[in-house]
Amino acid sequence: MPFQTDGPPTETAQAGPFGLGIPETVIQRAARIAAGLFAEARASVILFHEGKAWRGGDLEGPAPSADMAAELLRTLDTTLWVEDAGQDVCIPWGVFTPAAFPVRLFVIAPIRSADGAAFGLLCVSGPASEPRDEARAARLQDLADFVADAWAQATASRELAEALEHTRRSEDRLSLALTLADVHVWELDYVRRELIKAGAEDTFFSSPKTYQDLYRDIYVTIDPRDRPAVQAAWARHVEEGAAFRPEYRIARDDDREVWVQGATELFTGADGRPLRLVGAIQNITERKTAEAALRARDDAEASSQAKSELLASMSHELRTPLNAVLGFAEVLRLNQAREPLTRRQDEALGHIHDAGRHLLTLIEDMFELARLDAGETVVAVEPLSLDEALAEVAASFAEDAERAGVRLSFDAAAMAGRGAMADRARLRQVLAGLVSNAIKYNRVGGEAFLSAIPCGDRVEIRVCDTGLGIAAAKLPTLFRPFNRAGREGGSILGAGIGLAIGKRLAESMGGALRVESAEGEGSTFTLVLNADTVAQDAAAA
Repeated sequence: MPFQTDGPPTETAQAGPFGLGIPETVIQRAARIAAGLFAEARASVILFHEGKAWRGGDLEGPAPSADMAAELLRTLDTTLWVEDAGQDVCIPWGVFTPAAFPVRLFVIAPIRSADGAAFGLLCVSGPASEPRDEARAARLQDLADFVADAWAQATASRELAEALEHTRRSEDRLSLALTLADVHVWELDYVRRELIKAGAEDTFFSSPKTYQDLYRDIYVTIDPRDRPAVQAAWARHVEEGAAFRPEYRIARDDDREVWVQGATELFTGADGRPLRLVGAIQNITERKTAEAALRARDDAEASSQAKSELLASMSHELRTPLNAVLGFAEVLRLNQAREPLTRRQDEALGHIHDAGRHLLTLIEDMFELARLDAGETVVAVEPLSLDEALAEVAASFAEDAERAGVRLSFDAAAMAGRGAMADRARLRQVLAGLVSNAIKYNRVGGEAFLSAIPCGDRVEIRVCDTGLGIAAAKLPTLFRPFNRAGREGGSILGAGIGLAIGKRLAESMGGALRVESAEGEGSTFTLVLNADTVAQDAAAA
């Protein structure tokens, strides 16, 4: 077992034996004083730690080997005094006697810890035999105890440093955990008059808090809107023992809203005086935001449901009297053969009939929009022949176009043998709205043209007019409900929901509705649908 004395000093060696922080100068001084107790003597210190031996002091002088030192350490109870090593037959001291320094005297004192365990030796050797001197033996033991005390102090300092480092690391881990959990912990110490904080304070408060900020009124950190509720909750906690877990907003200097859930405990002395107030707050802003959004959604859904129920209940109330008005208008027209009306009466009857039809269309559109909002519209997509559908819509608006002085035509020749996937009734509803607008927003002598062309696996149905056109600034909002672009003057009737309904119906059939327009030149609305690829493949075969 070699001693750790060879080679240049290392960082560990500079920190003392085994790097434990024992000043090596203490050991050197103890060795010098021990050598001074005897004539022409030399002294060294041997220490053991975790199975390793270390030697310090006079390294040139003789001393037991590490193995022999370990054996002495195990068996030595008190100071060993060998008057004449040459006469000692139990231990071969002469083996360790260098020729340059003949040794006859050996005095060795054990170095022991506070619990009595030996961990080192203070060894003195001299060239002359000397009888045992209890006074000098006691002084040598005092020096050994001095080294033991230095060892104990260094060990205690090292343990304290390790404990402080462990505490610091624990605090760092706790701080990190609190930050990750978005929690802030605090303690208001009324005795020491200090505020102890840990965690992500800056995520809660707009400025750091101090003891002076809080010791008079802890409620200053709570938003004034929530302060009465928190104070009432604390009163119930004190008087009734109720749990104190309030949720409130933090009082801040900016407009940011931070919600927290808090927990607070007051510690008092035997006389009832407050000693410490300890609390923790957790950021629950995201949860509160989600709850508010959920409430808003529920309110919106409830409002939508109420609107749908109201419209459904109004459907009968509105249609019944309106159908009666239209019915009587038809009866009056049919009775003209027997009871002819004057020209003025006939014109009035026409106005009644047209206004009734417009009102009925408006009511139907309102109910259709409500059904779409509620998701109650049923769409049955199936293969359809577009030339038939376009011919049917064009025929139904021929009379309206003639009255408006607009030439209405259609062309579906490009769709011969081809079809589209759509709901028949919904397709006619969308096209009817587009053709009606092409006539209403046209000019006398203008044109409205209805066509359909294949585009790969899609079909485009276009309704073009040479009418008023739409300003570019109004196109982005054209398909919004109750948008009345182009009708600001009031000369064209309508609620502005027809295009919104058309767009939603197109999308419900798997298609789309888009528009291109130039103010003063006219508009082109394009309804895009999926092609009937099965029929197309069969025709190609």
